Amino acid sequence: MPKTHSKHTHIHLTKQEMIRGEKLCRRKIETLWRKNMRVEALMYMSLLIEHFLKESIFEFEQILEGSAISMHVAFNPRRLYSRDDLENQPLGYLIKVLEAYTVDNNLIMDLRRFSKVRNECIHKLFGQKISIVNRKLTGFDKFFYELVVRLVQLLLSQIEHKKKHFNWICDPCFQEVRKQVKL
Repeated sequence: MPKTHSKHTHIHLTKQEMIRGEKLCRRKIETLWRKNMRVEALMYMSLLIEHFLKESIFEFEQILEGSAISMHVAFNPRRLYSRDDLENQPLGYLIKVLEAYTVDNNLIMDLRRFSKVRNECIHKLFGQKISIVNRKLTGFDKFFYELVVRLVQLLLSQIEHKKKHFNWICDPCFQEVRKQVKL
């Protein structure tokens, strides 16, 4: 059963659940792409990108919380955002939040490119012929997979950092310890 992240509605997947979900999405994307159903594939691509973005943001939050706790400071990174519920935010907003955490400007530029292409192909679908949309998406699958690899690498480095520096705090404990630490 997935673990929930603090008081927020985010579901923290186990490694096996994440791998299973990623494989399912990837198979669906590959099948749709082969059938030239590019818009449908793009929707699944968006789901995967948003998932990894949210996971990275939550990992960054826990790293910040762990740092604050180790310095005996009460700090909630969510207070920095204009929207508390990241689970239901659009892709562009998630990219903006991640940009506040990472120094990888190339990753942010590529995420913006992905978002722009997605918006052009999905949000403006009715104003275009599907053949034109499919042409715009030619080769986009390679870009997408490279982007996913970079997001997974970021996520794995965050998890390693958290294990190395904050192994004394378990996931559910982040919220509880934060409540106990006051200035």
